[in-house]
This record gives sequence, C-alpha cells and structure tokens, in this order.
Amino acid sequence: MSHYDCPCMEKCPLHWAMSRIGGKWKVQILCSVTNAGTIRYNALRGKLVGISNTVLASSLRELERDGLILRREYLEVFRQTAIYLTAEVDITPLYRHTKAWGEKLYPALIWCAAAVLNRHVHFRYGRDEAGRIGIWDVLHPYYTVPRRDAPDLFAMKVTRFMPDYDVFRQDFQADYARAETCGRLLCDETLPPNVCGISAMPGLAFSAFSFGGDPKPDFTPFILLGKVHPAGDRMVLPVGGEFAHAVNDGGHISGFFKELEETAAKLFPD
Repeated sequence: MSHYDCPCMEKCPLHWAMSRIGGKWKVQILCSVTNAGTIRYNALRGKLVGISNTVLASSLRELERDGLILRREYLEVFRQTAIYLTAEVDITPLYRHTKAWGEKLYPALIWCAAAVLNRHVHFRYGRDEAGRIGIWDVLHPYYTVPRRDAPDLFAMKVTRFMPDYDVFRQDFQADYARAETCGRLLCDETLPPNVCGISAMPGLAFSAFSFGGDPKPDFTPFILLGKVHPAGDRMVLPVGGEFAHAVNDGGHISGFFKELEETAAKLFPD
C-alpha cells in the first residue's frame, strides 16, 4: 500500500496544506501577495519572473477557491469616472414614525444611507496611505450641519457608524450639537480615512445633480438628500448619488436606492 492510500492522510494537516500550495508557484504567489497587502495582477506577475499568464491565472483561481486569497475586480478603464444618479425614495413609514414620535428625521436618514453602504463590499473600496487599493471594514458618515452663527453656512461632522441605530442616534445628537456651534466648515480637527460623505439640501426637491471639476479620485459613494415632499399618498425623498464606476456598475447603484427604501421602511417596526 502506498502512503497515498493510507487513511490517516485524509486528516493530515500537512497533506492538506501541500495539496493546496504545492507546486512551483503558489508559495511564491502567496508570499508576494502577503508582502504587498493588495496588489494588481500585472504587478504580481512582474514579481514572479518566468511565470506565464496561463499558470498565474490558474494558480490565482485555485488559491481563491481554497480561500487563501481574496480577489476583487477593479475596472481600470473606468478609473476616475463617476456615475451620477438621482431617484425619489419612498420614506413614508419612516416619515410618519418620526412625526408621530417627535423624532428627528435627519439622523435616521444618515444612518439608513450609511447602513446600506456598509453592507456591501463594492461600496467600501478605498486606498491606504501608500495608495494601495483595499476594502474598509466600515465607513463612517461625514455629514453637513447648519451653523448657528451663520445659518446660510454649514459645518461638516463625522459620527462613528454603529449597527445599532439607538446607539448611533445618541452619538449623532452629541456630535450634531458640537457641529452647530463649532463656527467653522470642518468641525473635526482630524478625520478617519474611511468616511462616506452625506450632505443635504432640505429646501429643494431636486431631480438631478452632479459635481464639476476634476474626475472622482476615490471610490466611496457621496450621497445628497433633498426635500421631503408628498407624492399622492406617499412622502418621497430625492436622493442623489455619486458612484465610482471603477467599482460600481448599474446593478450596484440601483440596488443602493432600492435597499435604502427598504431599510428606511424597516427601521422602526410596527
């Protein structure tokens, strides 16, 4: 009987490991990926002298299948390209609840938008200080607050996102109060890199928006909230979004608006 027929081989951790990283290239691939943290395909191939595209692609698929690496698609052709979309989101259940209980609508909308973004990897792409592409564990909402000293101006404040809305709301209320009286545009002296911008134009039921100027350099969506207004027996909210086309396609973006409506409807169960 050969040692390959031995029953103990099925449970041998060394045999298991070698069946997944054996061969000429897989250990070298893993070392290169581990040292780089995040690395593009062509950069990885450049570190592996002599490997062919066929072998590298096959080895990466096998390593991904075995859970040893994580691969994400980044569309270089759409680098720095943004998609702008605006949709009316039905927030009737949320609006009626906040009115009935005397609660503020703004923190609930901020939380709902941030909750949807945090549920999905494709909305959490970012770059570290070295410019390497990766995925944030969490995005914290960075939002606008009207200033008491100049009501026509606003301050920007970040509140740490918490999955529990009640905990988030308490933190938001304290942060909002500080931002109202900070007397400047940027309320926080330092910002975490993993923020998602959320702004509001509560006096305008807009139907479209976009930014001018330079192409979008980052991957994080920017969300703009408009004026809540009636539409028949519903209360709707214009929501605009800026999305990085390098990591978000039409399916991701339409899903954001659909899930935002669903999240708002379920925030306060009957």
